[in-house]
Amino acid sequence: LPHFDRAVRQARGETMVIVRGEHQEKPADVARMYAFHRAEGHDVSKGVRSTRAHDGLQRIVVSRIFNALFKRVFHMPFRDINAAPKFFSRRFYEQARLESLDWFLDAEIMLKAMALDCKIGEMEIEYLPRRSGKSTVRFRHIHEFIRNMARWRARKTHDGHFL
Repeated sequence: LPHFDRAVRQARGETMVIVRGEHQEKPADVARMYAFHRAEGHDVSKGVRSTRAHDGLQRIVVSRIFNALFKRVFHMPFRDINAAPKFFSRRFYEQARLESLDWFLDAEIMLKAMALDCKIGEMEIEYLPRRSGKSTVRFRHIHEFIRNMARWRARKTHDGHFL
C-alpha cells in the first residue's frame, strides 16, 4: 500500500481499479465489473465475494466481525467492505484524498464515497483460492480495526464529511 498513491497519481485513465496480488479474482469477473462500473455510471464499484470457502475459519470469522462492526458504526449498507476489485473514477480519487497506508484503505474508500454522496455499485464475484502465500489476517487485527474505526468515527462531522 505505500506505493498505492504514487501508482494512482501516475495513472492516466479516467477509471482506476484496485485488485489484489494473490490472483483471487477471475480476469473475466474483473472485465465484467469494469463494464458494470462504466455502464451504470458509478463513481465507485466494489466486488463482493460470493464464496469465502478457501479463506479458512479464522479469516472468515475476523472478516465477519469487521464487516458487522463497520456496518453498525458507520451505517453502511454495503457488504464485504475489504473485497476487491474496487473501481473508482479519477474524480472520486481526487476528491477523496485517500490517506490510509494500511488495509483500512478499502474502508476509507467506502467511507469517503458515502461522504461525497457518490454513486456506488456492488457486484458479486467468485474468489479463487490463493495461488501463493496465505492470509495474514489474525484475531489480533480486530483491535487494529477497532482503533482505525474509532479514529475515523471521531473525524466524521455532522454533515457526513471527515476532518
